[in-house]
Amino acid sequence: MSNVLVLYWITMGHISFLCAALLVFFCPKQGSSAVTPLFVEKGKDAFLKVLETDVPAEFTLLIWKVNDSDVLVAFGSNKEPEVAGKYSGRIDVKNFSLTLKNLQEADSGVYIARLTVKTKENILAGYNVTVQNPVSPVELTVENMYQSAELCVVTVTCSTQDSCHINASFRCDTETCSQEDGGLRTVSTTWGTSLQLYLSNDLTITCNHSNQVSLKRNMTRIEDFCPLHADSASSYLYIAVIVVVATVTITTIFTAVYIYHRKKRKRRESAENTVYAFTQGPNASPNGTEATAGTGDESVSSMYAQVQHLPKS
Repeated sequence: MSNVLVLYWITMGHISFLCAALLVFFCPKQGSSAVTPLFVEKGKDAFLKVLETDVPAEFTLLIWKVNDSDVLVAFGSNKEPEVAGKYSGRIDVKNFSLTLKNLQEADSGVYIARLTVKTKENILAGYNVTVQNPVSPVELTVENMYQSAELCVVTVTCSTQDSCHINASFRCDTETCSQEDGGLRTVSTTWGTSLQLYLSNDLTITCNHSNQVSLKRNMTRIEDFCPLHADSASSYLYIAVIVVVATVTITTIFTAVYIYHRKKRKRRESAENTVYAFTQGPNASPNGTEATAGTGDESVSSMYAQVQHLPKS
């Protein structure tokens, strides 16, 4: 425990805290030493949580330490928090949990909550806090381009403001586009950033610059550099439209012809039935012979006159 906090406790009469603080160093340590990785953007806050259910009703001491040296906050048996002077105003305390405010890169470290009950110590929580700056923007630049009647090859460079860069080549023919050299290209830096350059399924060249707390992206359509593929895609669309229009037109023509012939057949059948009705008209006997006297020429003329009034097909 830091000498400053121990002297503070002695000055305030917290002799029992001094004894408890000594236990932190000399009593057996139990519990898991695993810590949770926590990445925080510079200037943001971090929440370090302790489950209240893990804290017994009675305990000797509960302290938060960073890098196993500096004490941030201590809770005595009365459960009242005491914040170390250098962290005053930078820490909010609630139910044994801490909120670290306005973190800077120097605040990176391992934060541990230790609980002491009599002569036994347990680790309640641990966080490996890493404070990172947001990444810089990225730029996409065409370095080289080859184009022929059936092929287009583009070499693109993705670069950051801190001089990190990556390049890749993309090939397009009249049907497809692909990335050479196995697809996705990735570069990782020693300061924890990653640079990626790849071709997505919608034929977009994408460059990502990222770390654990931020992401910057720059994208462009491959058709901007390889119009050959764009023309091919347009021609495919044009052909598809022609096929659809032709199909609809042919279907319409066949339907119209079918309806026309069907109506024509119905009219012809109607005419034949009418002629038959006149030949079997009211002057015919049940046996099919004429019931009234008359000349044959008059009968034929009468039937001819009736037929002349029928609609012509």
